[in-house]
Amino acid sequence: MSNSAAWRQLVADVFGLPVDVPVQAEGAAFGAALQALWAIGRSQGDAAPISEVTAQHVSVDPALSARPDSGRSAAYASAYSRFLRHLEAVTPLQRG
Repeated sequence: MSNSAAWRQLVADVFGLPVDVPVQAEGAAFGAALQALWAIGRSQGDAAPISEVTAQHVSVDPALSARPDSGRSAAYASAYSRFLRHLEAVTPLQRG
């Protein structure tokens, strides 16, 4: 989905948060490699949080970034709030 500029913009607008796309296209394998790098560091006494490991090794492509549009975010706010209420209402049914 990150290949779609329209989808990135929609996500940014609905959640009111910026969306950044890593330069590294293979997310799952790259994420696993970052986690392994962090775990090796921890096993060797390095207490750095994984956020430091990712800050060193993950680059984003600014051309693919999307920033929320306040007007569209406001338009989505009511529907998203309604969705969250419905989700909260049905969540207990999923646990049973």
